[in-house]
Amino acid sequence: IPPLATEMGMSKIMASNVIALISVVELLTRSLVGMLADKLRRQKIWILVVTTAISLTIGLVTWLWLSERMLWGYAALFGLFGGTFSPLTIPLVMDLTPQDQIGSATGLYPLIIGSSIAIGTPLLGELYNIR
Repeated sequence: IPPLATEMGMSKIMASNVIALISVVELLTRSLVGMLADKLRRQKIWILVVTTAISLTIGLVTWLWLSERMLWGYAALFGLFGGTFSPLTIPLVMDLTPQDQIGSATGLYPLIIGSSIAIGTPLLGELYNIR
């Protein structure tokens, strides 16, 4: 995000503040998501479904109508909805997986996430350079 923000004319400090905004909002949101997940018990998968859909939507809207104001809005909303995936994944796997397969299922999580980061980050970098 910072390279895009500086390309749009923001200073480097302001561009890094966009990332800081995502982190601060995500920090505040994680506790609320945990409390909501405790109340919903087995229905907590809907938190992931809804927040992932919202994150996808705000990413698409920001991409279509990119501006400095939209980037700040994206940062705030992505911090609010994008930070729910990581803290809920392992508890959700433990709820949905049979007891004898929990070790294998939770062990696959870092492998899958790590692989997607290793492949997705360079791919997105190349797509950014094509633009």
